[in-house]
Amino acid sequence: MNGEDPDSRPVGNDVEINAVSPAPDGSIVLDVAWDAPGEVAGNGHQPAANAIRLVEVVEVFSSIQISSVSNNGATLEVSWTCGAAPFQVQRRNLLGAGGWTDIDVPQGSRTISLSINGGTEFSRVVGQ
Repeated sequence: MNGEDPDSRPVGNDVEINAVSPAPDGSIVLDVAWDAPGEVAGNGHQPAANAIRLVEVVEVFSSIQISSVSNNGATLEVSWTCGAAPFQVQRRNLLGAGGWTDIDVPQGSRTISLSINGGTEFSRVVGQ
């Protein structure tokens, strides 16, 4: 429905659906059922809906998932899936203390090469 009073809508079974959020895999499933007491103006045999307008899909982003990490000598290649760009990669020396420092500028890519500096560092990817 589009926000109208369901008891005062025009005759017919046109359905408008707004602000639909897909599942994390991108799928949208609509279960539609005929809901009328007996014969309604001779139309008790009609399907639940014979017209569906999908007006707006609200994009849903899952949490960022690191998909691969590979050591290429002096660099560490990190790739991830999900999340919303732009992405900011950050690092810090201690896991439980200190602030995170941005590495480079925010990017749309889902892969980054990090320099291996010889000490212990922790990195994270932050999406918008």
